[in-house]
Amino acid sequence: MTNTEALEIINTYNLRESPEITCAVDLCKIDVHEYGVDEWVTWGAEDAVVIFSQIAEETLDDIMEQIIARNAGERLIDEMLGAQQTERINYMKALGGMRDGVVKLFGSLLTYIEILERIKKDYYDRL
Repeated sequence: MTNTEALEIINTYNLRESPEITCAVDLCKIDVHEYGVDEWVTWGAEDAVVIFSQIAEETLDDIMEQIIARNAGERLIDEMLGAQQTERINYMKALGGMRDGVVKLFGSLLTYIEILERIKKDYYDRL
């Protein structure tokens, strides 16, 4: 199986459009381009979990840094002005968004593994 053939199969998953599937498809295409199908089919589900774990950690760290920085700014303004700001971080909304994002990431992970296993099966069936 060539990279082009693998990418054609991967693209068929994008017909079931959702953000989670699109994310998984894009990540599969990136990995095939970067590593080649011959290398990619040697990966197991554990490898995919490690990659997604790193993505989640980096993303959540960035979000937490933004929330912490904004909170510090809110407190500084409160101290300097001696009054409460009217616009504040909505922590419940932020936490809900983080939860939704993590759930979607796991959906993408499942689709990524599904695609990887499909390509592996087709790849080894052709040998």
